[in-house]
Amino acid sequence: MDKIHIDKIKKIIKDKAHGTEFYNRVMFETLIMEVDNLVNKFEIDANSKTKDILRIINNYVKSNTSIRGEYFDKFSGNVEFFDEDEKIYRTAYAALLRKQAMCAGYAELTRILLAMYDINSYTLLAKLPGKNKKLMHYVVLAEVNENNKLS
Repeated sequence: MDKIHIDKIKKIIKDKAHGTEFYNRVMFETLIMEVDNLVNKFEIDANSKTKDILRIINNYVKSNTSIRGEYFDKFSGNVEFFDEDEKIYRTAYAALLRKQAMCAGYAELTRILLAMYDINSYTLLAKLPGKNKKLMHYVVLAEVNENNKLS
């Protein structure tokens, strides 16, 4: 993977919604290799339409990552003790390599994959309603122009 793509991954992980504190060097290097391997398997080329790239990436992340419920248990009041090792499930690393993540991990992986195709994206944080109002939900917004061309 080239330096430009690595810099794009770093920029997303450094975003305030995500965070480098959830990574160590080995995790980051492994993530880079696995993203590179994955991107080479996608049926996406220079002629692919943005909507098709979005669909392929969205389907991949949703189909290959399951929700890590234990992370939510502490914040939902279901358990008193929170294992700090669960924080890994906030990452694209966990979403891609462990196949489990909370919404932050889903969002981070989605944004990284979009960045590999030069699609700008943002992470939006939404507060959940009712008894879960202590929780935030991560949502990805992709930047696409009206002509369905990459922005």
